[in-house]
Amino acid sequence: MFNQLQNDTYNTVGLNMELLGETVHNMNMSMAHGYKSKKTTFHETLNGVKQVTMTDFKSGTPVKTYRELDFAIYGEGFFEVVMPDGTVAYTRNGALNVGSDGTLQTPYGYQITTTASSNESSDPTGQNFNLSLSRAPIKIPPGVSISLNDKGELQDPSGEVLGKINLVTFTNLQGMRDIGEGLYVPTRASGDLNDVQVGSMNGETRLIQGHLESSNSDVVTALSKMLQLNSQIKAEMKIFKTLDQMHGDLNSTISRNL
Repeated sequence: MFNQLQNDTYNTVGLNMELLGETVHNMNMSMAHGYKSKKTTFHETLNGVKQVTMTDFKSGTPVKTYRELDFAIYGEGFFEVVMPDGTVAYTRNGALNVGSDGTLQTPYGYQITTTASSNESSDPTGQNFNLSLSRAPIKIPPGVSISLNDKGELQDPSGEVLGKINLVTFTNLQGMRDIGEGLYVPTRASGDLNDVQVGSMNGETRLIQGHLESSNSDVVTALSKMLQLNSQIKAEMKIFKTLDQMHGDLNSTISRNL
């Protein structure tokens, strides 16, 4: 009986310690641009206790920064990021920079995928402008300012369209795996990858220049939860110490009577 009570106390303390650690980690990340808050719960199953973590992918509030290379996604979608090993990840952090090769990069130096424009005119005067997108990435010339037009396209000071930043999403966002640094990678559970149209007539998703998306995490709630868990863990540790003392006293009594 005592062994079972001790095991139950061990399990409860361990799970709450794990949940507290997750809460602290989320609080540390809660001020990151585009960070998505998480909720971790534990459920009893036939095979024991199962940990379930859900991510809240709703948009944070766009915060004005006045910086030319800051872009906030308002609505669904992710920036597509090329990792050093050639794999692809996805982020909502739009604090971009121009790399030495002229491509747009994340704060960690990973290139985001863009689609450069190819301008073709149907007549010599260039009156009938047609934008066709190629697979080549955008190259930002040194010292050239860029602006975002209403269609979500990037253009230079002369109005020439350089191309677009690619935004994508997945059918089941809960299937995405968090790999840190505000990056997510798809799994089999993520479903299909879909392109996101920016600046559409229905306005489902907007890309806002000079802004960054704030975290959607509620820091006050997370702090309250952390304090509550800390108090609960302390109470459970007291129970464990009491059980351990009782177990020791019982063993001593049995030994004296042998």
